[in-house]
Amino acid sequence: MYTSRQFVLAATIGLIVTLTSIPDADAQRRRTTPQPVAASAPCRDFYSHINADWLKANPLTDGNDTITALGQLSERALLQQRNLLDNAMNTPKTNAQKLLGDFWASGLDEAAVERDGSHPI
Repeated sequence: MYTSRQFVLAATIGLIVTLTSIPDADAQRRRTTPQPVAASAPCRDFYSHINADWLKANPLTDGNDTITALGQLSERALLQQRNLLDNAMNTPKTNAQKLLGDFWASGLDEAAVERDGSHPI
């Protein structure tokens, strides 16, 4: 018949086979692929999220695909320069303003500039 050694060997093999065939809950959890998490709005478009208030306050105009703070500063400086020169041309208060106003007015008279051509040079 069977010896105790053979019995222990058979019982051990049977126990190993039984334990390996039982699915491990942790192993099952590790084998499943995680479902992707939906990204929040800041993660999808960080630029629009951070600059939302500025973009609302500074909408793009037709023909411009970008707008910058430096561009706005440049436009404002040109507008101030034109206003100063127009005021110097229309209502000069000092001799320097009269000279600047006359020079500005001479450049605005396109008909005279075209008529003179390169003669003043």
